Amino acid sequence: LLCSVASVAAGLVPFYAVYRIIDEVIAPAPDGGAVLAWVGAAAAGYVASKVLFGASTLLSHVSAYTILESLRDDVVEKLMKTSLGTAASKSIGQIKNVFVDRIEGVEVPLHMIPELSGNVLLAAAIAVWMALIDWRIALACLVTVPIGLVVFASGLGAYNRMYAAYMAEGNHVNSVMVEYVEGIQVIKAFNQGSNSYQKYANAVRSFKDFTLGWFKATWVSMNLAFSILPTTLLGVLPVGLALYLAGDVTPAELGLEFVLALAVVAPLMKLSSFLNEAK
Repeated sequence: LLCSVASVAAGLVPFYAVYRIIDEVIAPAPDGGAVLAWVGAAAAGYVASKVLFGASTLLSHVSAYTILESLRDDVVEKLMKTSLGTAASKSIGQIKNVFVDRIEGVEVPLHMIPELSGNVLLAAAIAVWMALIDWRIALACLVTVPIGLVVFASGLGAYNRMYAAYMAEGNHVNSVMVEYVEGIQVIKAFNQGSNSYQKYANAVRSFKDFTLGWFKATWVSMNLAFSILPTTLLGVLPVGLALYLAGDVTPAELGLEFVLALAVVAPLMKLSSFLNEAK
């Protein structure tokens, strides 16, 4: 988490360097040495942000896999001590789903702790910075957000119902898969290979068809929303130019606002990709 925060701080250096370079270049007597110095500062800040982010990711992976190991040890210990009735009430697919898939799914939310905090902090820092230069441009940067969210929400109407059905389909295909693999010797002995394989193939095909159908139903709304949200210049460009022509912002400040408006897209898109993992 500390490395992620430090990465965000280092990542803001290039933006400030761009502002100083623009300010220097449009000056009546540009100082080439100062421009090169700010270029070096921008490069150093960029490299430092990537190194610190890499350290954060590496540490979060070590932590995540340690936690997954601990969780699986605990599940095995609990399963060995539970009553036969409780164990028999669960299908083998449910047990396999918890032990393998659900515990594996815990890994991504664990990575979200440093990554999400870093992206939230970066987006907030850019928003505050834009507001400090001119709050009207900062507001203009948000003009596509409500439109994108309305489109995004339209594709989530049946999300909870479809998600529950998806989990049920997953448990079913896991049960059939484990039963087929564990019973392969018996299946061969009684010459039931074709029938048993057909049951297995049908379960996998049904799961594939359900999942693909769900994806297809959301492709238009999701892609449309993720196309609208990043178009921050749609509001920033006309508002920024109007304020520049009115003399409210300098050319360097206008250039910085454009750069920041584009820079805020990456952390916002990263945040949106975590929505399904949060669910």
